[in-house]
Amino acid sequence: MLCLCVVQVKPLLQVTNTEEKLNVKEQELKQVADRFEKLKFEHEDLEKKQQQMIEEKNALAEQLQAEAELAAEAEEVCSSSIFCHLDSEICLIFQPFYDNLWL
Repeated sequence: MLCLCVVQVKPLLQVTNTEEKLNVKEQELKQVADRFEKLKFEHEDLEKKQQQMIEEKNALAEQLQAEAELAAEAEEVCSSSIFCHLDSEICLIFQPFYDNLWL
């Protein structure tokens, strides 16, 4: 009788042990799935931030280019007006000499 009892209990222990292992694996799977969802959300958030930064960088690059063009134009206008101003001053300075040359 004792032998029959051990044989009947052993398969029940194996079933219980298998169920416990299955429960542990299900919990591990749930943890991995939760972690995956969290990482997926973080990844999507970082991609959005990266796209925003790229757009901001491009806008700043365009603004910098426009300001550089304006600075070049302003420098050109300034240098030409300086030359015009200097040219007129030189003319005023040397005008009496030129007038005396023709006399």
